[in-house]
Amino acid sequence: MSAIADWFESQQVTCIIKSTTGHDSPGCGALRGLTALLRGDFAEAWHHYPPIYFLLAMFGLWIIVLIRKPLHRNRVILYSAGVTFAAIAVNYFVKLWA
Repeated sequence: MSAIADWFESQQVTCIIKSTTGHDSPGCGALRGLTALLRGDFAEAWHHYPPIYFLLAMFGLWIIVLIRKPLHRNRVILYSAGVTFAAIAVNYFVKLWA
């Protein structure tokens, strides 16, 4: 995992939105959070991008839904996406006003 984390770290680029406006975009910090998760540093992942855990849970649910094909799979996909996007929006506005 460390090699993957090193590769992610070497691929990080400056956010265009942040460089032009000076404000974070809704995804700013996601790659740093993913890199921290791959290194096993969960607190630092939360510090860089709290919605990373919502994204992981959403994709995990989607994989389970695709494999098991429950009766209400569309609802599970829709609700998990809604909760995740709400977490991203809350994180964005908290950073914007902080």
